[in-house]
Amino acid sequence: MTTARTPEHPPIYASLVAELGDVLNESRAVARRTQEESRRALDWNALGRPGPEGRSDRGFSAFG
Repeated sequence: MTTARTPEHPPIYASLVAELGDVLNESRAVARRTQEESRRALDWNALGRPGPEGRSDRGFSAFG
């Protein structure tokens, strides 16, 4: 049994990219940026340490 080898990007891909833009690469870039933003937003390691502006990044405390 033989199997046909499919090229990485079918010929229609180039014309679709030319017509509509490279949606796959754009969505990958947005996903990477979103992951990095999420990682920074959810990083609790810096709590209580001075932030970049010299202020404390501690969370709000009603008692202190």
